[in-house]
Amino acid sequence: MATLQFPYDNISQSVNISDRLLGETVVPNPLPEHKDLSQLIETQLSWPVDSLPLEEIAFPDQTVSIIIDDISRPTPTADILPQVLNRLTQASITRKNISIVIALGSHRPLSHDEIISKVGSDIADDYHIVNVSCDSEENMRFIGNTPDGIPAEVNKWVLEADLRIGIGAINPHMDAGFSGGGKIIMPGVCSSRTVSAFHAASATIPGNQLGNPEAPTRLRLENFVAQKVPLYFIVNVILDPSGKVYQCVAGHFVTAQRRGVQYAQKLYGVKVKKRYPLVIVNSYPFEMDFWQCTKAFWSGELMASDGGMVVMVSPCPEGTATHPLWEEYLGWKTDDLKRILKSGQSEDPNACAFAIMFNRLRQRVRFGVISPTISKSQAERMKLTHFDSIEHAVKVSVAKGTKDAVSIITHGGTTVPILPY
Repeated sequence: MATLQFPYDNISQSVNISDRLLGETVVPNPLPEHKDLSQLIETQLSWPVDSLPLEEIAFPDQTVSIIIDDISRPTPTADILPQVLNRLTQASITRKNISIVIALGSHRPLSHDEIISKVGSDIADDYHIVNVSCDSEENMRFIGNTPDGIPAEVNKWVLEADLRIGIGAINPHMDAGFSGGGKIIMPGVCSSRTVSAFHAASATIPGNQLGNPEAPTRLRLENFVAQKVPLYFIVNVILDPSGKVYQCVAGHFVTAQRRGVQYAQKLYGVKVKKRYPLVIVNSYPFEMDFWQCTKAFWSGELMASDGGMVVMVSPCPEGTATHPLWEEYLGWKTDDLKRILKSGQSEDPNACAFAIMFNRLRQRVRFGVISPTISKSQAERMKLTHFDSIEHAVKVSVAKGTKDAVSIITHGGTTVPILPY
């Protein structure tokens, strides 16, 4: 029997699968972490990609918006911010002219304790922190439509700043191919109306875009940023499976991000032997709620046989609270989802658009879930198969006498399986 450790505490720590059944276990490639994070960040800030150093593009008396990702992302923002702020001080930017804006996208605002854990207590106390929902209309400003018809409504502290800096991480992403770069702006600090229109446009894109550096959604969001809300400088890290920094890039929001993607591909692009009838995929490190952890389905789908089963395992402590209609829409037919999205009748266009994308995956494979916060009735409502355990999933999904039928992805939130075509 194969005993495998999974990187979370909320569910059974191990799973027993016979050696005859288990085909392969997929983990991110083992690459060395950088021991001196401070020096790595310092080097990248001094030698940015396609940009002058930050202190040379900032000028005295400018207003600055530093946009950071939220608590659902493990970016070590508290380690990066002090060096960025130091560079701004060198450029004679005063503290009162700096706002630190949390890019929530469609996520909930952070609690005070979460803000402290994200930026550190000193920065949380000393700087203006902007922590407003995308539904906060009074804090958004409309600046016109894009050529492809997306209304541009952006957080006013970001839009009105003279200098915009993005801090985040680069991971494989189911829609944009990879995160990082301009994604901190779109959808990070845009209004719900803008985010909804953006995701509705993405719903028309066929196929699984996970790990595609030039995904159509990535190109669309970069055009949006370039046309409407220029992002002047980024600092993006690439994290290893344990959350330690493997690499860092800084500079131009497109070319620096692509440099970071090359590092991310070395870490998270994993060559696999074949596709399997059953794929067990853990959602780590994106496991806060069901909206986040379903990213693992996209990773598992790449490795599943036609008609196979992908089973996501996640603690998912906040359940479906972030997007409660996500649970409902996952049970709808694609044509009905398209109808309400096009007519404007969808109460949560973001969830509606992603349900359409998810239904495309369901044309080829089936999906199941193992989570202490997702009940059997909830799973049935979402047209997912509910399993009590991994062993239960194996027993139900794999025919007796079958060999080499199961694969396990331990870091489904970030892993991109690469097949030997």
